[in-house]
Amino acid sequence: MTAHIDSVAALMPWSGPEDRPLRMRLHRAGIVAVARATRSKYGNARQIFWLAAQMAQARTFARVDVDHLQDGIAAVSYLFLAANIIERTELTDVD
Repeated sequence: MTAHIDSVAALMPWSGPEDRPLRMRLHRAGIVAVARATRSKYGNARQIFWLAAQMAQARTFARVDVDHLQDGIAAVSYLFLAANIIERTELTDVD
């Protein structure tokens, strides 16, 4: 049986046990943000989801310390919250 190798392990073999889970969270958040941006019927929410995806992916593979990764997770989380509020309060731009 072969071991599962994720993108963080494959592209950043130097990442340690303290930053790898944070990088995986950012990577998953980026994937979810792209999916939400693609499916959103709200123009402003789409823009914010695309921004969240870009921020998450840029920080996933950057050589930064744990504090910067945690700040990145917080920033992406706030963008998700903002986009969700927009989806609840704005009129759709798609018929």
